[in-house]
Amino acid sequence: MKPIILIIIVCVLLGYVGWKQQNQSLKQLKRLEKHGVKVDSFIYSRPMLAIDNTAKKVIVIYPDKTLNLKFREIKNIRFVESRYSDQQNSNPVGPDRIRIQLKDGRILEIRDLRKSARETMEQLQPFLNGVLLDFKSRF
Repeated sequence: MKPIILIIIVCVLLGYVGWKQQNQSLKQLKRLEKHGVKVDSFIYSRPMLAIDNTAKKVIVIYPDKTLNLKFREIKNIRFVESRYSDQQNSNPVGPDRIRIQLKDGRILEIRDLRKSARETMEQLQPFLNGVLLDFKSRF
């Protein structure tokens, strides 16, 4: 088998796995909503992220489980903008991400944001009353 065909097959398989995980996470979100969780804001990412402002919770949605974080458990949320490879090239080196630092010392990484870190922060900011937000540009 030629190397290019093998590369194409691997890329297609990785895309399928990512699509399948995203669909499983969306099913998790629908189940949460059926059980009374009010989703005020939602972010497409890995893992997915939702805000229930009524219950004062950040919900991290993995394909096989969910993690409910009360606002009071969160030390801060940092929105990290990716670094660009050089001044002439506007293609980012990697996707923007969110780092959630909990008061117990754990850190959760939310990766592969569809929007920029700044846009995501602006979307979530109205719902995260009382949570320390931080923005970091890696330029």
